[in-house]
Amino acid sequence: MRSFNPRLPMALVVAIICFFGAAPAFAGLEDRKWIEVKTKNFRVISALNERKSVELARHLELFRVAVAHLTNVRSTDSPIPTKIYVVRGNLKRFGLDPNAAGMFLPGLRYNTMVVRDSVGIQETSIILHEYVHFLTRNQTSLHYPMWFDEGFAEYLSGARVHREYFEIGRPPEHRMANLNYSWWIHMRKILAPDGYEDWSRERKSMFYAEAWALVHYLQGQPDRRASFSRSMAAYIERVESGHDDVEAFEAAFGISVSELNKSVRRYLNKGKFRYFQYESAQLLPVFTPEVTRLSKARVSLALAQLALRGGELDEAERWFRLAVADEQTRPRATAGLGDVFKFRDEFEDAQPLFEEAVRLAPDDAYCQLDIAEYWYARLRNAEDHSERELYLARAQEYLVAAWKLDDSSPETYAMLGATLLEEGRHYDRAIEMLEAARDLLKSDLSVRLMLAKAYAGADRPADAIDAAQSVLAWSHSESDAAKEAREVLEELTGDTADGSEAASS
Repeated sequence: MRSFNPRLPMALVVAIICFFGAAPAFAGLEDRKWIEVKTKNFRVISALNERKSVELARHLELFRVAVAHLTNVRSTDSPIPTKIYVVRGNLKRFGLDPNAAGMFLPGLRYNTMVVRDSVGIQETSIILHEYVHFLTRNQTSLHYPMWFDEGFAEYLSGARVHREYFEIGRPPEHRMANLNYSWWIHMRKILAPDGYEDWSRERKSMFYAEAWALVHYLQGQPDRRASFSRSMAAYIERVESGHDDVEAFEAAFGISVSELNKSVRRYLNKGKFRYFQYESAQLLPVFTPEVTRLSKARVSLALAQLALRGGELDEAERWFRLAVADEQTRPRATAGLGDVFKFRDEFEDAQPLFEEAVRLAPDDAYCQLDIAEYWYARLRNAEDHSERELYLARAQEYLVAAWKLDDSSPETYAMLGATLLEEGRHYDRAIEMLEAARDLLKSDLSVRLMLAKAYAGADRPADAIDAAQSVLAWSHSESDAAKEAREVLEELTGDTADGSEAASS
């Protein structure tokens, strides 16, 4: 049964939403005291007290600056904002892993971090691990080998604040447990983890632990540290020119894989791990966060957006209905309700909500983007040619409006590229838009996947292959993006991703 009749006048629709949203059946998360801590790069939405919430924001800013000190990343300023939710209880109501201590969800509009309020950021290294990927991939076009990509992220993600110091390089307890109690994998398999997607969970955990150990070993040797960057550059150049991974490593680093296997194990057995200490006050001399007490409507909007991100549409709808009752949150909450119905494929119910959001906030680029993505969804679901042409025109109309309001959004360029791909003929224009999105947000795999398809359509196979391979290099083997990238490669080369000949049709 639908929640309201979409044929009613819009003013009455909003009034009904406000009425029902004003009286929830039970007290929920939105009734607790929440604060927002805003810094240049982060927005912490937290049910913790102010001191703990500010500490978490400071830890993230310290980490961001420390990454720049330890890497060749030119800038760690984020091209999109990052929201951090500190939530209480089971994450399942947000569509997230109920057993997770924390999660990092990348996006085109903003990144989302989720942390349980029972743990600190230091205990949720998985978040910092994924954030390292985000920072480094937005600064380079290099496709690092998996052992270094994951090992270096593990190396940095163990950062912690200890008294007045910020420390990086201490061994993570959960990885040391793997190294102490799991079966050792020869370094040959770490350098070239063939068939990784079929490895057991325990074996994959051991891969991460040994990748961390290998990076720590290479970083921790004074005689090797000075030449590490040169060796890595030579190694990557050899791999990209077609050399075997193991042979390329041996030539670039001047050590056989058999000796490397022994040396890393000896290094671990000694238990003397070098780490870096920075005085927090020198690393981040100025830290002046903006702290705000959140109204119930703003909390409801934030929780609704998180639930929507996790696909929990019923929870999202309940919180959006609460947020739509407040004048300040009404435009975004109304568009959010439209998204709920859109994702249920109830397009007729969704349309007046998106239109109302644009009417309420005509200068809000996100409201323009939301209605554009609604029309794009209609386009993807339509089979009639005339309907598709209409929906395409509507989507592009609102995307242009969004671009005029904010020409720095990677999401706008990505969606313009996506609509041009749907036309199936304007590949050069699609490439122009998608390359603009990629240049703004290099880390996003959806953009790279669309670029691979656009290059293929424009008869640029070398560029298409490179884009598809970048998706494989930066995604988990089991992801949908990786599967689509393999399909693109098979169509272009006739080979599967592992080099075997694809089956003929």
